[in-house]
Amino acid sequence: MSKRKFQLLFRRSRREERKRLMSTKETSSSHDIEFTERESGIFDIVRDATKCSSKKIVARVAGGWVRDKILGRPSDDIDIAVDSMSGFEFATLLDEYLKKKPENKKGSSKVTRIKANPDQSKHLETATMKIMGRDIDFVHLRTEEYTDSSRIPIIKVGTAREDAYRRDLTINALFYNINEDVVEDFTGKGLEDLREGTIRTPLEPLMTFLDDPLRVLRSLRFMHRYDFEMTKETRDACMNKSVHVALRDKVSPERVGIEMKKMLRGPNALTAMRHVFELNLHRVVFKFPKSSENVVGIDDDDMVDKRIWNRSLRNIDRLVELRGTISTILSDVDFCTLGHSLPQT
Repeated sequence: MSKRKFQLLFRRSRREERKRLMSTKETSSSHDIEFTERESGIFDIVRDATKCSSKKIVARVAGGWVRDKILGRPSDDIDIAVDSMSGFEFATLLDEYLKKKPENKKGSSKVTRIKANPDQSKHLETATMKIMGRDIDFVHLRTEEYTDSSRIPIIKVGTAREDAYRRDLTINALFYNINEDVVEDFTGKGLEDLREGTIRTPLEPLMTFLDDPLRVLRSLRFMHRYDFEMTKETRDACMNKSVHVALRDKVSPERVGIEMKKMLRGPNALTAMRHVFELNLHRVVFKFPKSSENVVGIDDDDMVDKRIWNRSLRNIDRLVELRGTISTILSDVDFCTLGHSLPQT
């Protein structure tokens, strides 16, 4: 079979798998999220503004805010996704509503329009504004389609279900429906995975990681941030050589470096670094010696890797003991960018 034919068959199988998994029944539930006074005020404003529109609008808070609030953690990262207009159109509608309600206008700002820019992977128009002193981003629900050569997707307007399934992890695919005051779990797994402490992808993990290999590192970061466990299927996909090749070829060193620094600044950083090695990601993330000449008496490259890796972890461990936390160390030292050698002394 030719390489081109294989790519077409694989791409078709990915589309069929998406359709099969997206037939999962939606789970909507009441919630025990504790809103701050400001959050309640913001959602009241958004809810009232949707009722003033001639067009039916459903506004949802997406992603990380929902995850963290369900876990009882504070979050300032409110992204509102709407289903029947662009983020800019909805922000403009909100601005007009606030002008008619001067008692709610305090702490609000004009709408900033962020135009679509395909060259910067921004395929849909978005907007940002302050409401009650809080910066809020407004986006349209969307779906994504990937090519074989790039992790930058082609983005199109989508449904809430499609938006949920495009995300990296089930725990990041939850919505808070502002109109109905419910949490929506379109994958049928997100709430359960939060309760059980599970890291898994909405779609088949190998497909998910091949589409965007940076998700491998994000999965590790969230796993250690919340002290969750990865499913065996997800772990196996992380170790897949095709994923490692895609991570090397499709993701820039700068993006890998940013993700690794976030991982090191989080809790359980040393354990996270050990998992990087156990999943065989170290050769892609860090630059190791090309031969065993750097380590006297060892002829096997895997032994070289293990020797240097263990020594580097011991060095980091000692630095933590001397300085307190890895976050403090990283404020002074920037060594975690792809292509930079690991410490060897």
